[in-house]
Amino acid sequence: MLFEKPDILFFLLFLIIPVLIHMLNLKKYKKIYFSNIELIEKVTSKKKKISRLKDFLLLLTRLLVLSSIIIAFSKPYFAKEKIIDSKINKVSFYIDNSLSMSTGDKNILIKEAKKNAEFLIKKLNNNVKVNVITNDLDFFSNKFISKKESLELIKEIKISPFQLSICEIINRQNRLLENDSLSNNFIISDFQKNFSKKYKNCKEKINEAKLVQIKSNQTNNIGVKSCEFTSPFRKKNQEENLIVEIQNYSTKNKKNILVELFINNKKRGFNNIDIKGKSTIKINFPFTNLETGKVNGKLQISNDDFVFDNSLFFTYEIKDNLNVLLIYENEPNSSIEAVFSDSLFNLEINNKDQINFEKIKNYDLIILNDLKNIQKSLVDYLKKSLENGKNIFLFPNENIDMKSYNYAMRELKGDEIIKLSKDVIELNKINFEHLIFENVFKRTKKNIQLPKTSANFKINTKNLNQRNNILNFANNDPYLLEYKNFKGSFYFCTSPLAKSSNNLTKNAIFLPIMYNSTFSSKSSKLYEIIERNLILNCDECEPGSLTYLKKNEEFEIALEGSLINKSTYLSINNKIKEEGTYNLFSNENLNKNISFNYNREEGELNSTFFTNIESKSINQLTDFNKFNTNKKNKKKNLIFYFIFIGLISFLFETLLLKLWKN
Repeated sequence: MLFEKPDILFFLLFLIIPVLIHMLNLKKYKKIYFSNIELIEKVTSKKKKISRLKDFLLLLTRLLVLSSIIIAFSKPYFAKEKIIDSKINKVSFYIDNSLSMSTGDKNILIKEAKKNAEFLIKKLNNNVKVNVITNDLDFFSNKFISKKESLELIKEIKISPFQLSICEIINRQNRLLENDSLSNNFIISDFQKNFSKKYKNCKEKINEAKLVQIKSNQTNNIGVKSCEFTSPFRKKNQEENLIVEIQNYSTKNKKNILVELFINNKKRGFNNIDIKGKSTIKINFPFTNLETGKVNGKLQISNDDFVFDNSLFFTYEIKDNLNVLLIYENEPNSSIEAVFSDSLFNLEINNKDQINFEKIKNYDLIILNDLKNIQKSLVDYLKKSLENGKNIFLFPNENIDMKSYNYAMRELKGDEIIKLSKDVIELNKINFEHLIFENVFKRTKKNIQLPKTSANFKINTKNLNQRNNILNFANNDPYLLEYKNFKGSFYFCTSPLAKSSNNLTKNAIFLPIMYNSTFSSKSSKLYEIIERNLILNCDECEPGSLTYLKKNEEFEIALEGSLINKSTYLSINNKIKEEGTYNLFSNENLNKNISFNYNREEGELNSTFFTNIESKSINQLTDFNKFNTNKKNKKKNLIFYFIFIGLISFLFETLLLKLWKN
């Protein structure tokens, strides 16, 4: 006999109360002394035994009435068939070892899942072949092994950062079992929301599977969902603002949740937050970059049962020096030299005929000033620099070779140059929102003194380029533009920088424009998400060369770069299984850090899966011998039998009280 609500059987313990009352209320007889009571003793003794028998029968019937009511409420039933048919020859088990199966540091859910699988396997015949599938999809996931081997394999299962959906599992099991009628497939999981959200794609097949739900007493979870900076530039001594997204997956409101920020293992900020149930909030962490080089960050939440999303690692780099190349034709511009005389910059000045093309990839900013024509060989290297996230700044000569310039503009995805205009014209429009003016103006000003020119090139702006106007003339013609068609930025000034044509070098905005143009605005990821078949983009890596990924002294793998669409990619595959910050390095001066974090989709623990399907989950190990999840095998309900027993007992008690009198 099985019970749908076995917890109610706990109330059977309270039956001891009427037993105790019965024992305490036994009648006490008073002794009276007579000279000769032989006849009286016989009558008294007989009535005493009959009275005790009556009390005992009353107690028994009352206990039977109460027991019947309690058992009826626990919904008893008989299952007609066993869950595992003795005739089967193949069984496939999926044991969910995803992140949601870890509670605290004890991994209670994964232990329970393994215990369930072991129990079921031990009930199998010794000749049955067993398949064990986990989220790692390792070598054994595609094989059938012996009963003994499967038990050994299950002992070694650990929490995995990888995910599978319920339909992926069902389809894999059906493919392995080949629709064999003498086979069974089990899915042992917590059926967390992300695991079961696409169940409709295989609903019919799910109804044929045997589902074992592992339930957790803890369904409250708060996690660090993401983080990002408000600015794409990272500089030393710059005030940063890190925006952190915190999500409360539970329905309960949470108060005084401590969120901490660590930079290079030093605590740099904290926030105590209140967050409503089923909501997301964003909080700010302001701090100053105090050092250069590789910066490793970590966000941490304390006192949460599900620890896999309590930490978020991130990393970025602040360069000690920025490399700038100035390419000129007749003589270098002294104003540009003055801007980059600061110790932050390594300025190299080359004549257009003395360029070392192999070194171009090492420059963060390449300035082309006052060139009459641009060689095609140089254009190829400039394009490669843009693809790798480096920046280009072009100031034309008044007497340009239109053909060579327009070739360069096409290759670098700029606009076509039409003609030179000799009109004297002032600038009056400035794009304060552009990143090149970040931290330059404290507030938007209307009457800012801007440069004026006596020569500028007209361009055709009809092409659908990713164009940002930075400075405009009064007639809306562009003066300074940014083209963002590659990872790097291509800046083009329509007016020559020579003092005879342009007074930009004497204007206050010249310094911040040139200074900020050295910083790359390419979207460098703060972290990667651990997933199956992970591939990393690595522009600094050489195709075909070996690159190494290492974490402390515990983990190191060798990776080979592959060239795909002119970009280098590293195949991580399934080799990263732990969150944290790793070091990526090679023998060719590559040395950078990459942070890896667990997938946040596992954070949604609650699921309505079982309210939407016909299959029924199995919750107790004691059910496994008798309960069959197949919808065709109906159960026999015993509730009314126990109600009937209770009524008969109550009627018997009533008759006993009325008809049996002392």
